[in-house]
Amino acid sequence: MNPEPRPELRLFCFPEAGGNSSSFGKWPANLPATIEVRAIELPGRQSRFKERPVDRMSVLARTLAEELTPSLDLQYALFGHSMGALLAFEIARELRRRRAPQPVHLFVSAQSAPHLPRPRTLLHQLPDQLFLQQAVNLLPPAALQDAELLRLIMPTLRADVALYETYSYSAEPPLACPIAALGGVTDFSVNQMQLNAWRMQTTGGFNLFMFRGNHSYINREAPLVLQTIRSQLRR
Repeated sequence: MNPEPRPELRLFCFPEAGGNSSSFGKWPANLPATIEVRAIELPGRQSRFKERPVDRMSVLARTLAEELTPSLDLQYALFGHSMGALLAFEIARELRRRRAPQPVHLFVSAQSAPHLPRPRTLLHQLPDQLFLQQAVNLLPPAALQDAELLRLIMPTLRADVALYETYSYSAEPPLACPIAALGGVTDFSVNQMQLNAWRMQTTGGFNLFMFRGNHSYINREAPLVLQTIRSQLRR
């Protein structure tokens, strides 16, 4: 028997607000063995449930950059969906500040470019009932029927919303790695122009890919998304 190919690259994946590492559970089986998928668990959920959720992007980026550093012995790429796209971007910049190895590619999904103006909302400060009414689309369906589960995940969900709402972009030189922006054609939370603006954040080349579907297009269109990631990483 031929030995299994060894990983040549690690793909670190960051979920959307309210999400966790299971969002990328099927990715390893649908990517070649040369790409090792590392779905990042954020504090306050699943295997890190006992940890306090982090509600400031700069703090979380520093924490995760430190945790990832020992795993940068291979070439690596970053993928982030929605809130996770901003997190992946800030981690790349934090690693650059630390003079750590840089990613070979950054994939940003369903998120407007960080330097664009964004509406200043304060949903994370609302009382529980009003907050839930506004954040219901971020909740797993089972949580709506389970008061105890809702109580347990509320702090994490509120922290995720705060991560996004309090995010403040600071101008720095563009990244050297290529950036690929991905989006759904019927995602009304981010349009093609806002995705295209990510090109301002790189000197290493830019591509925009649009898929059928809304903000959650990466679930239904997973085969095409993974094919796109593979083709970009082969370049």
